Amino acid sequence: MSFTPPAFDSNGPPHFQQVSPPPKPARSGVGTTAMVLGIVAAIMSIVPGLSYIAWLFAIPAVILGIIGLRKAGHPHGRALAGLIEGAAALVVAIAVSVASAGDFSDGFKDGYERSRSASTTEATQAPSKDAETTPVKSTKPAPVPAPAASEPAAKAPAEAESPADGEFGTYPADEAAFIAGVQATTADLRGDLTDLQRSQALRNRDASLCTTLGDAAATDWTGKIKNIGANGEGKAYVEVEIASGITVMTWNNAFSDLNDQTLIDPSAPFFNNLVAMKEGQKVKFSAQMAAGDSSCLSKGNLTETFYGITPEFIAHFTNVTSA
Repeated sequence: MSFTPPAFDSNGPPHFQQVSPPPKPARSGVGTTAMVLGIVAAIMSIVPGLSYIAWLFAIPAVILGIIGLRKAGHPHGRALAGLIEGAAALVVAIAVSVASAGDFSDGFKDGYERSRSASTTEATQAPSKDAETTPVKSTKPAPVPAPAASEPAAKAPAEAESPADGEFGTYPADEAAFIAGVQATTADLRGDLTDLQRSQALRNRDASLCTTLGDAAATDWTGKIKNIGANGEGKAYVEVEIASGITVMTWNNAFSDLNDQTLIDPSAPFFNNLVAMKEGQKVKFSAQMAAGDSSCLSKGNLTETFYGITPEFIAHFTNVTSA
């Protein structure tokens, strides 16, 4: 407390005049909060895996920044900073999220086109009832059969039904059984099922596939590269098609991979193998299937319908080599 020298007057004793200290400047807690949220949102917006949730911080930063600017008698610097940072973070987060989601939409479109193509092919190849019941008469003489020695040996029924047609390599026994288990339920899942029936059919299928896999490991399986690339951190992602419409893959972005951690780090021993590979190349690989909530298998498809018709199985790859 300060005071002034005593004042004298002729009518009485001297007296002292009390002087109050200057008031402290007002602080804006709203502005400070807006600035902090804006900084957090700005950092998260540039990270592909976190940009999807940056808006949770960016929008409050913008709102609080506007409130702070409207409060009279308070400094506006921090509120303005929070408003600008929050708005900028929101724009950047949207751009990064859209770019990261591009691969998902492409995969959804590819799965849809494969499903339609497969359905069209089956309808085209199915013989009509008229062709089965009405014999075609011919005026030409019956051809003389070639000697038995020159006839190619007929395939055994099991071999004829095997999915290993050379396009994806030569399957080991467990991979052939896995593919056969998927294909056995594909036709049923394309039928007119209720959501409950489809869900139960998928649970039964996956339970059977888990029994086939045993320890959920794929060892020296074969297939061909369907998609390969790197995320923003330089980690590799890969999709291997083991049969038409059946894929074993990693996630292709850090956000989707937060739980499974399937993206392949550059320190992996087989990383340089992936660098040299291209789409369509035949490969041999080993992987551990990622577990889902209620199964040893985790799906990469966006919907349960596509998981039934063109399943994508998430896996941790431990080796990939050229076949």
